[in-house]
Amino acid sequence: MLLAHTLKQDKSERVGGVCTAPVSASWAQRAALLDAMFVAGVGEGQVVDGGSCVAAYYGLLKLGSQAQQHSLKDPVCLLVDVGYSSLSATLCRFNCLGERVLGAKVLAQQSTSQCGTKLLDDAIFRIIEKALLKQKDRLIGGKLSPRLAARVRKAANKAKTVLSANTEASWDVECAFEDGGDARGLVSRTELEKETGSAEAAAAALCNQVVQDGLQRLKDAGGSLESFAESLNAGVGFEVTGGGAAVPMVKKGLERGLQTALDKRGISASGSLGRSMNPFEAPALGAVRPLLDQKNAATAVCAPDT
Repeated sequence: MLLAHTLKQDKSERVGGVCTAPVSASWAQRAALLDAMFVAGVGEGQVVDGGSCVAAYYGLLKLGSQAQQHSLKDPVCLLVDVGYSSLSATLCRFNCLGERVLGAKVLAQQSTSQCGTKLLDDAIFRIIEKALLKQKDRLIGGKLSPRLAARVRKAANKAKTVLSANTEASWDVECAFEDGGDARGLVSRTELEKETGSAEAAAAALCNQVVQDGLQRLKDAGGSLESFAESLNAGVGFEVTGGGAAVPMVKKGLERGLQTALDKRGISASGSLGRSMNPFEAPALGAVRPLLDQKNAATAVCAPDT
């Protein structure tokens, strides 16, 4: 509906469009997206992986000047997108000439549903739910009603945002009890990590596997593994974006996974995790930018990470 409304508002001629999808999306889900684009009025549609779009965005709009500054001809970058229901990682090799990025090749790409902002939301929801159930005699029916659960979900989302930069966050649920009383409390980062202990391990495992597979493919193609080390040392080889990019446990897992992969390959590098990409515009601009070089206009739509 959003796409159809956009096409009606803009009267310029469009012959095609691009829709991004999570890396883990099945062929059936991708086909459903194409059908939806056709119904909305897009003549020639295509579905591309969100991770590939993030790589295109980073290469076209972020990497060029830094590659020139550090004299990088073939930088290798690990790009991570922490979405709502999954985390995806892409190891990509770029071909640069000065500050121009001439092309890119995806060396490895994977995703996992065991790490994402939904997992964190659900964990904080359970923490607040447990606190409320300790006073279940004050709850209507002794349990969370659908309306109360919706307010708890909203409080959990706010607490998650605060926990990204603090060790604890307060939560407040209005009219939580049958007598009209409010419920308040604190949730700590330690509690969250205990509730989602698998998230950090999943991020580390995925990052390690993608780097290992990508570097092996790079080696098989005659490339130098040192190009990845040079990129990391220049501060351009490791970037993360997405709604959960600032979550400490996710960052810790990604950094641990990368270091494990580097140690196995005997690569010495000291790169830090960067966050220079806008999580809202990266997939969309990465999808539509190559098509803007054509004569015909195009529309980019980001599908929900579900």
